[in-house]
Amino acid sequence: MERVGLTGRRRRWAIIGTFMLVSGMPWVSLGVGELPEKTEMMLDNLPMPKITGV
Repeated sequence: MERVGLTGRRRRWAIIGTFMLVSGMPWVSLGVGELPEKTEMMLDNLPMPKITGV
């Protein structure tokens, strides 16, 4: 860590940030797997926008 220039408080924040990033990855991948269903639901349930001038 000293070669990169991370010592003390910065090192601690880098470790916490890395841990949060790695621990959050499974939740992100679960959300991405449901994108087609979410998009279909959104298109079915939202009203059509009223665009003037068309």
